Amino acid sequence: MGAGNLPGNYVLSSSFGIQAAVSLHLVNQIRPDIPVILTDTGYLFPETYQFIDELTDKLKLNLKVYRAAESAAWQEARYGKLWEQGVEGIEKYNEINKVEPMNRALKELNAQTWFCRSAPRAVGQPGYASGAGGPARGCSRCYRLSTGITARCISTCKSTG
Repeated sequence: MGAGNLPGNYVLSSSFGIQAAVSLHLVNQIRPDIPVILTDTGYLFPETYQFIDELTDKLKLNLKVYRAAESAAWQEARYGKLWEQGVEGIEKYNEINKVEPMNRALKELNAQTWFCRSAPRAVGQPGYASGAGGPARGCSRCYRLSTGITARCISTCKSTG
């Protein structure tokens, strides 16, 4: 199914992990103006922020950064290190730092089709319950980019620099 068959407005979310360049490059070739959503938890490695800047400049990305209302430092002062507080703490951390910012992004960007690389790995991550009222509820549909394309795309990335 091509992008012409999907409801627009399109958005792409990325964590800017090691495979991000592949999906960003592919989607950006087809739709260079697509908003690229990053939910910044405030806990990314300095190298990740540098990689974000590098890819944004190189691919001329339409980067949209969303964060929690409270900074990471403020959250720790109020709640402690939520990720060290068992399942409930992790769920609260994910809600504050991932789910709410992604919901806000999808709403503010009036997203109808949301492209993302892979399924969420845990309850509370954005998209986990997309079919049951999760963050994708504002989208007509939620599509995931296949991780099976990685091998083909690595050679493409190498050939395009």
